Parts: sequence; C-alpha cells; structure tokens
Amino acid sequence: MLDEPQLTHQPRDDSMKIAHFFSGLLASTVLAGCATSTGPAAMMQNADYGRAVHTPKQAADPYYMTARERVAARAEMRSAKSAKNVIIFIGDGMGISTITAGRIYAGQKQGLDGESYQLTMETFPNAALSKTYAHDGQVSDSASTAVAIMSGVKTNVATLGFTKDARPNNCAGSLGHEVESVFDIAENEGLATGIVSTARITHATPGATYAHSASRNWENDGHLGAQADAGCKDIAAQMIDWAAGDGFEIAMGGGRSNFMKSD
Repeated sequence: MLDEPQLTHQPRDDSMKIAHFFSGLLASTVLAGCATSTGPAAMMQNADYGRAVHTPKQAADPYYMTARERVAARAEMRSAKSAKNVIIFIGDGMGISTITAGRIYAGQKQGLDGESYQLTMETFPNAALSKTYAHDGQVSDSASTAVAIMSGVKTNVATLGFTKDARPNNCAGSLGHEVESVFDIAENEGLATGIVSTARITHATPGATYAHSASRNWENDGHLGAQADAGCKDIAAQMIDWAAGDGFEIAMGGGRSNFMKSD
C-alpha cells in the first residue's frame, strides 16, 4: 500500500524505444557491472543489439573495476548474451531468512508442507547471493545498497548517486564525485525507463535511479535547508529536472507531498 496518494508521470509513448527498466521488488547487485565488458571487446559494438558499450563516470572506481572484471569473467564462462529488457525487483531487507519465512508461510497458507514449498522465484534457472555492506559500515542502508545495484559501486551509508569519496551530509564536499546509474545510461541511449515503488518515489531505493544527494533525507527543499546555498537540489527537484534522455516514461509511488509547495 502506498504511504500517500499515488504519484504518476507518463510524458509520452515512444514505440521506438525497445528496453524497459523497472525498480520494484528484488534484484542482483551485478546489474551495473553487466553494462560494460573488459578486454578488446570493450571497444566493439554490442553484437546482440548494435549498442555501443558505455563507460560510466565511475569506471575508474576500485569497487566498479572489481565488479566489472568478475561479471565479465562469469559472462564469458557462460557465453552470456546481453539482455534486451531488464526488470529489477527489490525487496527491502529481503535476505535468506526473510525468503525462508515467506516460503514456509506461502506453503502453509495453501495447506502444504511449507518447508519444502517453492516460491516462484526459486524456480528460476539462475540465482545469486550478494554482500550487502557499505564502504563506511558493515551494516548498509537502502541508499548505499541501491547505489551498488544501480551504479556498481560501494558508497557511504545514507548517500545517493556518489562514490565513496563524497562526504555524507555535505553538499560541497560531495560535488564532483557523482556516478551514473543504469537508468541514466539507458535513458541517454534512447531506451524507455520507469520506476514503480510502494514507498515514496523520493525514498532511498527509487531515488538511487536518478538522484545525487549527500543525504537520503533531503527529499524536499525543506529538508535541504542551508545546503541549497552550496548548489545542491533536493531529491524531488532532481526527479523533475532529471536530464537523462527524455526522463522516465512512467513513475509510480508515494510521497506526493515532497513535490508540493508548503505555506
């Protein structure tokens, strides 16, 4: 259930766009790394769809470089091809224990043996585990983990759209350390993108698709305060002014009040 009345945005229908990216319930942390490859092939056209390989701003970040190499090696081992369309589902706090509880509950609700029941996602041909930690802490949060998923780098807790070199809660100390998300890349390549969230659309997880903020809490200009003087925008304003491509084709979620003027 949405925490506030639903916010929707659908600029236009573009049948020429061929890929859709959605952020909703469950994901793998290697997505951003899959956008590039290593070795001589990195300068070649994508053999599947004729798309040029894009080198993001964070390509020299140590976390990104390590992830890129590992993903490329596994893709080569499996002869993996590029995906035409990508759907990312993110379940907040959805670790092994949560999935186990969900499996047992779902099975028992159907009068079956819950322990041996299978969730639909457990029937998929591939599965993976991820390490969820932040650059500056063993326990991560929605912001730093979402940046890892969307941009392929580890960053500091509570920051959005920056590398580890950004200073948390400091606008001026974060500028110049921006990363590109897979949504930035997709939009700039002319693909269709969208986000659907049961949380606020300016919340940390969906916010990582488009925003650069030294604090996940700067969701509107009232939260930003004096930091605005250093040249930073609140997260809601960044969504409206997002310069990648022609913006989201669809955005659905809560948090309408962050886009409204207050008296």
